[in-house]
Amino acid sequence: MAPLRLVGLSSLALAAAGLAGLSMHGGVLSSSTPAAARGRLLVDAAYGQSNATQSYSGVVTRAAARAADATLITAITGPAGGTQRTAPLKADAPLGGWAAVAARDRPGAALVFVAGGQPGTSIAVRGPDSTPYALFHKALTGAGGAVRYIYWIDGESDRGRGAAYQRGVLRTIEALDATAATRPKRYVFTPVGWTKGSDAATDDARRAQAELAFRHPDRIVIGSWSNDLPHRVVRGQLDLVHLSPDGNAIAWRRRAMMASFLDRRSPYHLAGPRLRAAARRGADAVDVSFDLETLDRLALRNAGAGGDYAGGLRFARAGDPGFAAKLRPVAATVLPPVQGRQTIRFRFAPGQAAGPILVGGPAGSRPFNPAADPAIDADLAGRAVMVVGIHAGEAPVAVQPYFDFASGQDYLTAG
Repeated sequence: MAPLRLVGLSSLALAAAGLAGLSMHGGVLSSSTPAAARGRLLVDAAYGQSNATQSYSGVVTRAAARAADATLITAITGPAGGTQRTAPLKADAPLGGWAAVAARDRPGAALVFVAGGQPGTSIAVRGPDSTPYALFHKALTGAGGAVRYIYWIDGESDRGRGAAYQRGVLRTIEALDATAATRPKRYVFTPVGWTKGSDAATDDARRAQAELAFRHPDRIVIGSWSNDLPHRVVRGQLDLVHLSPDGNAIAWRRRAMMASFLDRRSPYHLAGPRLRAAARRGADAVDVSFDLETLDRLALRNAGAGGDYAGGLRFARAGDPGFAAKLRPVAATVLPPVQGRQTIRFRFAPGQAAGPILVGGPAGSRPFNPAADPAIDADLAGRAVMVVGIHAGEAPVAVQPYFDFASGQDYLTAG
């Protein structure tokens, strides 16, 4: 197994990070010690663009405290070349959202997280023949144990190139799967979040990711997206691509909860509710039902703000599958949950909803703020109208996008 070069860590620092069974030789972490002697390790990783490589800094101001010591290894490539650094995880860092869940799932295990990739790059730049991949692979094989899950966070630079993106992802996953130390149980994808590009190109990237999970369910699962989380502010300007430290803390907890659910250590995950069916209810109402996806119930957050009751859903008449002329509900009622499902009844102005009605999931570069209102951008939780899933003790999580690969129609029809 390849050695891992450490920057500025002594053996005492290794012990503080929970890796006391590993030894230092000239600044190199030795992985020649048998695994049993090294103790129990839990190794997770992230690979992709800047949200995979740079979402670990900053101070969390809300309750997302780290539950155990952990070690963060960053294997990041940029224009000037690659760098690899190892350091203890700070107690108030956003990755504490992951560490809290990981420590609960594996009591007594040393926690190691490897982050790799290159910001602002398409998958073609991070494939198995690339420098970013080589550095990431080296860090994984030197981490001290086989990786458990790899959180795949990219797609922003592949908008509008869905087919090429899928080919690049599969090629990279096949390379990682070829080595036992780098083959995870699953790849947990984060769907593309806010972007600066066109709505159509953004939706193309999300659809490509969802289709990968649909075609390869044994290797890929779609986790929760981040379109309902706060973004950071840089020099007074809202960053449309990157989350705030608080937003990242929630995002990392959601990813860890999906891993916990897949490991059958948690009875629920936080991917968000999913559209299931739509049906007419009289001349002016449509019932939209959702799978709660292990959550407790639905809510329509900030319903009625700015006259909005859609909650991120899209409505249109038959013959308008692109939702060019959206219909706006004038009221909505959340009905009680029944056996893991729940319905919201949307009402329209008299005569507006004549004929079959198409219902689509959240879409576009700003799914819950399509008008790009700066006040909503800055306070999604307090201002954006969105359908969310609720689980006690967790931050609400927004409804998922909707894709139907069997029919090719990414919408439901209420006839």
